[in-house]
Amino acid sequence: GYTGSTVNESVKEFTVFAEKWEFGPDEITVKKGDRVKLNLLTSDKEGNFTFKLSRYMYNDIVIIEPNKTSNYEFYAHTPGTFLYRCETPCGYGKNLMVGKLIVEPY
Repeated sequence: GYTGSTVNESVKEFTVFAEKWEFGPDEITVKKGDRVKLNLLTSDKEGNFTFKLSRYMYNDIVIIEPNKTSNYEFYAHTPGTFLYRCETPCGYGKNLMVGKLIVEPY
């Protein structure tokens, strides 16, 4: 008979808070090959934020709504530094709402 095995793959999980004109943390570091899960939250009751991660999400944008958790999972396949930003126009200071994902080699 067949005896299968299960791979228990670990996930690097981070909670990212979106507040007016900033993400916290504004820097996340993982290793190439890591499976990454981002839990995206806001306590701001004024409206939604969006989250876009360059070179990993391509055309995907995650909407972050008040009192809800939005999730985004991906594999860190390419070493380097990648920006994440809010794509929702909200006035002066929007360009400050940026963070960095650092993917280190193995």
